[in-house]
Amino acid sequence: MRLARNLAAGIAHTLITTIVALAVVPLYIRFLGSEAYGLIGFNATLQAVLQILELGLAPAISREVARGLASDDMPRTRNVLRSAAWIYWLVAALIALTFLLAAPTIAREWISAEHLSSETVAQAVLLMGVMIACRWPSGLYTGALIGAHRLTVSSALAVIYIVIANIGAVLVIAFWSRTIEAFFIWQAGCALVYTLATQEAAWRIVGGRAQAAFDPRALRSIWRFSVGMTGIALTGIIVSQLDKVILSALLPLADFGHYMLATAVAMALYGVISALFKVVFPHFSARIASGDEEGLRFEYRAISNLLAIVWFPGTMALILCAEPLLLLWTGSPEIAADTTPVLALLTAGTALHGMMYLPYSLQLAYGMTRLPLTINLMLMAVQVPLIIFLALRFGAIGGAAAWLALHVLYFNLGTWMTHRRVLKGIGGKWMLRDAGVPLAISIASGLAGAALIARAGAGLPVHLLIGCGAGLLAFLAAAALCPYKPAQIHAILAG
Repeated sequence: MRLARNLAAGIAHTLITTIVALAVVPLYIRFLGSEAYGLIGFNATLQAVLQILELGLAPAISREVARGLASDDMPRTRNVLRSAAWIYWLVAALIALTFLLAAPTIAREWISAEHLSSETVAQAVLLMGVMIACRWPSGLYTGALIGAHRLTVSSALAVIYIVIANIGAVLVIAFWSRTIEAFFIWQAGCALVYTLATQEAAWRIVGGRAQAAFDPRALRSIWRFSVGMTGIALTGIIVSQLDKVILSALLPLADFGHYMLATAVAMALYGVISALFKVVFPHFSARIASGDEEGLRFEYRAISNLLAIVWFPGTMALILCAEPLLLLWTGSPEIAADTTPVLALLTAGTALHGMMYLPYSLQLAYGMTRLPLTINLMLMAVQVPLIIFLALRFGAIGGAAAWLALHVLYFNLGTWMTHRRVLKGIGGKWMLRDAGVPLAISIASGLAGAALIARAGAGLPVHLLIGCGAGLLAFLAAAALCPYKPAQIHAILAG
């Protein structure tokens, strides 16, 4: 049950870290204020944007470790890891230096703070850079753990890190110093410890670092895949982060904090999808390496259908319950009312995007980087003018609407382009049957639930009950129409 065990570990990691991360947000706002929380949101955007500097090495090392274990060629794998580690630590130093030099300019020219001084903002931005630099190499070592099918280890380390970083930050700002600088100092220290822990775990998995050496030839062996992943990362970052970058400059910092509040909830959904991706990517790669395309075809469709049965009803229920959940979470009717439409649009777009992780994992399992890069470039050509127009015209709502429109396009375009190249001929079946039936059921159930809530004029408990009930009914209806037998599902999970 390796597939099931790794998936369970990934989902458990997602649930725990999501609960902790969301639970501390009201405390951050309470102790630091909305403007300071806006800086925390800005930091999250910076981390996402800076992923381009990974140069595609994390997924490349994941792929190399998996291949090394399968072919029993670990000496070469250790050299690849050592060589990539040198690059990661160098980039980390460059990040810290860049933020040291650029922090005053960013604070003065980019961030619009009304109550925080420019000196405070500059100090916060500098500490963001230190924190990002301290955590930076952990991405490489986590990639090695994932490639070795040690998702239980990487998940355990990540859970410990998230819990200590967030709970500890609350204690720091509550009892030591209610400043954004104290928050980022604590985060930087925790990030460094986490990086060193993942480093040690990764080297143990590949057999130790004693015999590993920096080898330019090892890097050349993975450069083509890494370059392709870099292009994918760059275009993906532009597509996924452009709304936040534009709105961070366009909106007052407090309003941007509210937008990032909605983003924090919607983006938490990616934890589930990320856990699934980390499991199915190496699993699909193994099927391809063994030449079992028929088995791959069956498992790809079955896993897609199982994901859709759970994913679409769950995200639909979140949309219906958005306002009461935000009210319970923040305790502010004003914040809940302002944030609900943004959260609903972001969640709908995220639901479609999350489903597309399976075609994406299939592309990478085949070693294709040009195809997802082409898809991202096409999406970017639409997204850039769309987000600029809607964000400038409608602010936060416009940014969220552009997010949904982008992923409606991606769901259709990405499916068509993927199955013109790989597993040919199943694109229509995947979209209409495997993903489409649960999606249609969820939309119908969501519309009925929204109508019932509006007619009942429901209070908070009834609103939540109707929303969760609509999600449960959609799940049961979609599960009843699942074409795969329990024995087939068990066999897939046992893989």
